[in-house]
Amino acid sequence: MRTTWPSILLLAVLTACGTDDKTGGNKPDDTGTAVTDTDDTDTVDPDLDTDGDGITDRREEMIGTNPFNSDTDGDGIDDGEELELGTDPRVEDSDGDGLLDGNEVNVHGTDPLSTDTDEDGITDGIEIQLGANPLEPDTDGDGIDDGDEVYNGTDPTLADSDADGLDDSEEIGHGTDPNISDTDADGIVDGDEVLQWFTDPLDPDTDDDGLLDGEETLLGTDPLVMDTDSDGLDDGGEVNEWGSDPLLEDTDFDGLNDYDEVWLHLTSPVDDDSDDDSVSDFDELLLLNTNPNRPDTDGDGLNDGDEANIWLTDPNNQDTDGGGSLDGDEANRWSTDPLDPFDDMMCTYPTVDSHVAPFPPVGLLDAPDSVLISVRGALYGSVFRDYREDTDGDLALEDRPAVLTFSVLNEPGTQICSVMYDASELFTSPETWSTDSGGQLFNGFALSALYDGWTNCGPIDDARWGTNDIRVLLEGLDWGIGIGELVDLAVPLEASINANGGDWPNDYEPFVMGAYVTYDKVRSFEVGWTIGYDAPCGAITDLGVGRSPLPAATGAVSSDYYEIEGFLPISLAVAAGLPTPVDTCLVAETQAPLTVGSYQWVGSLSDFTHTLDAGPSGCTSFDSLGNDGLVALFLEDGESIHVEYQNNDDASIWIVDDCHDQLTCIAGADATLTGQAELLDYTNTSGTDQSAYLVLDCFENPCGPYIITVDIY
Repeated sequence: MRTTWPSILLLAVLTACGTDDKTGGNKPDDTGTAVTDTDDTDTVDPDLDTDGDGITDRREEMIGTNPFNSDTDGDGIDDGEELELGTDPRVEDSDGDGLLDGNEVNVHGTDPLSTDTDEDGITDGIEIQLGANPLEPDTDGDGIDDGDEVYNGTDPTLADSDADGLDDSEEIGHGTDPNISDTDADGIVDGDEVLQWFTDPLDPDTDDDGLLDGEETLLGTDPLVMDTDSDGLDDGGEVNEWGSDPLLEDTDFDGLNDYDEVWLHLTSPVDDDSDDDSVSDFDELLLLNTNPNRPDTDGDGLNDGDEANIWLTDPNNQDTDGGGSLDGDEANRWSTDPLDPFDDMMCTYPTVDSHVAPFPPVGLLDAPDSVLISVRGALYGSVFRDYREDTDGDLALEDRPAVLTFSVLNEPGTQICSVMYDASELFTSPETWSTDSGGQLFNGFALSALYDGWTNCGPIDDARWGTNDIRVLLEGLDWGIGIGELVDLAVPLEASINANGGDWPNDYEPFVMGAYVTYDKVRSFEVGWTIGYDAPCGAITDLGVGRSPLPAATGAVSSDYYEIEGFLPISLAVAAGLPTPVDTCLVAETQAPLTVGSYQWVGSLSDFTHTLDAGPSGCTSFDSLGNDGLVALFLEDGESIHVEYQNNDDASIWIVDDCHDQLTCIAGADATLTGQAELLDYTNTSGTDQSAYLVLDCFENPCGPYIITVDIY
């Protein structure tokens, strides 16, 4: 039993006062004042214990207890017993632990002289409040003292505070949170992860396959294996991206492994017939050798399934019997036998030489700015073909080539030269792209690699375009031609037709369609118009009478002839992804900035707007109130820029850090007068790389045409 200092002092007092002095002496009166006992005989019985607590009344008076109350402090233990225990009979809770001494001794069995009987870091009173055992340092037997549990927020009366199947001490060992049943929030409680699934309770996706461990247990996949069915596709990819079954190597039961379908054949792993041509992907690849992603592999107008199962024609040969007619035309148009060459309509096509010419040995071409695109030819299946037409009205058909033409324009919009390709060699399978007008695209044709182009264009600026041959520039882009709804150009086309005396409501509106161009196989732009004409076997047959247009509602179909006329030019710089001056800061901020190299542009600010003014107090010392253009720049520390800029007005050229704030100008030049060149030199000495914007400007409108050369070194 421990004894506290107050108890020792109390015992010392009791020892000093162990007997009453019967020989007289001084003793306190009722007021506490000492009086002299003049009588030799003590009238008080020294052994008197009025309250029967084992302490004489005289002692009680001396130690401050109540001689008329056996339990002075009302703690459930007589004063005499408290003296034996060493507790303070005047204080109900001798050790201050929140429990009466009597309850500690008689109810809880705890030490009334120790605030923490089991030395677990929690006072006995708090343990009783929590329901913990004040005599046991680890009430719930989970390996963690009750005090540590309270400090860490766990329940000292529960071995598994969060009821996840792991004792709190086990959770600490695993690094999991003993107060959260599912530490990594993957849908499986920590205990099941450790004891049942053997997954990592700290990693929601133990095998890093893109599925939570809990999702895997619900799906039946193995949360420890990225590719449960060993088909080569991660379980997460199968569920979230391709929609295939992560438990089946061949989800659609077409005989092809899911991985092979996704990555080798580009077919659907959940559809046994990806192109819906009534032939399974497996049969197309391994039996027919057809394209499982094209319902009509040979583009003859019959889908592969009909060719293989109904007509018994070759789905890889447009003209199975070699008689000159497409299988589709024989089956659907002329009701002839696609297996009998002698009943064919003899659809032969003229042989037209490709446009091949030597590179013209002339001087540097006037700076090309944009191209107008036009195509003419008979549409057959998925390609444009050469055709025949009575071009001179003598009722005889002349051979005509299918031609793709790029008309090259300078910045003012004047044609300066052309590039032509044999269109019958260039078109591949139909494709679909988004349209800028929102109109429906009836048919889109991706150009195969351009080659053997004829041109009368001279060399172009190699420093700007990366080549001096405009054909190389054009052939490096992903061109495509589309036919669809006429939307944005309907109003200007109608105005043009009417202005030239045409009958728009009767001769054009029912037949005209929009012409679309793409240079990235993603977006297409409505740039022109076209009308279709019936052309079986590539012959426009209304001889000497004039072409009979087909209704626009029929869309772009096989056996029609088209002349696609470009109406709006496509910017070469934009198509080639080159930086070029733009009108607004928002567009400039999306540009790839100019870096080390040489650049030149010939253009005009006429259609731009005025947004920035250097001002008399700015870095040019003059107002610049005309339209302005912007080009993004990037200068590494120590790099320099040299600019030569001239326009039809009083030119001004300056550089800003922030194209939204004209006050961030860091360099500028406005030293010359109208029509003269401004020279600007600037070096980045900031000690860090610098993003900025070059501002092409002038004193007042019209700023008009300009020429600018930029060198970053």
